[in-house]
Amino acid sequence: MKKMTQYTRITLVLSLLLLVGLVGCSEESQTPVTSDASIADIPGSEQYKIADSVEVSPDSVTLLAGQTIPAGTITVEVVEDEAGAYAFIVTYSTVDGWELTEAHLWVGTDLAQMPQTRSGNPKIGNFPSQSGEITGATSYTFYVPVTLAEAMCTSTPDYLIAAHAALRKPTGDGTTYQTETGWGDGERLGDRGSWATVFAVDILCESSSTDEETGGGTETAFAFGNSLALCFSSLDTDQDGRSEFQRWGWTNGPLSPGSYAFP
Repeated sequence: MKKMTQYTRITLVLSLLLLVGLVGCSEESQTPVTSDASIADIPGSEQYKIADSVEVSPDSVTLLAGQTIPAGTITVEVVEDEAGAYAFIVTYSTVDGWELTEAHLWVGTDLAQMPQTRSGNPKIGNFPSQSGEITGATSYTFYVPVTLAEAMCTSTPDYLIAAHAALRKPTGDGTTYQTETGWGDGERLGDRGSWATVFAVDILCESSSTDEETGGGTETAFAFGNSLALCFSSLDTDQDGRSEFQRWGWTNGPLSPGSYAFP
């Protein structure tokens, strides 16, 4: 892993949902939910729905155990309430027999805001979002109210996420476990001490403007030659009393051979 010198883009495949609010970056602890749970199953998130016009990239990263072992995924999704307040839903999901015993999450826009020691190592015990004891869980979800500014639609990266987990895996004898520290795959925070990582997500916004709002749209156009112009709908070339054309439009003619000047 590289030292944290710049924030890389990663595309969060949203299985971890982060709840975004209008005020501040306050974060709330959640109880474990299954990986296939709907937003309504997450305590405190009843007022939210999947945001139609905003998403994050990346929407998922690998949950690494002991720096190199894929132990699951961390996914992120944007949700909103009826008042237009946003939040991230962030979900930890484990695979291959790995289990969660604790989860800690920090979401912010500036690493200086993350609880850390003087040497720059994260103080996970002071992270705003904490699961508490969840030994044996294979999925856990946090929702984090966040503020989405319009400028975030064009500037990157927008949010930084440090997702920590304490993990264990049965060894096979039924009594002992392999235990490892886990982090969401990203940029390493420093060369020494903890191998903690942080990943960046960008806010992707779809335009909500319509043709009516912007004056945009498309129309068919025809050249109009004043006295030389004839409307399609009035042409009856076979003299049967009906027009051969089923639409409007202008034709400049028919014209006899010669020279003509069009205005």
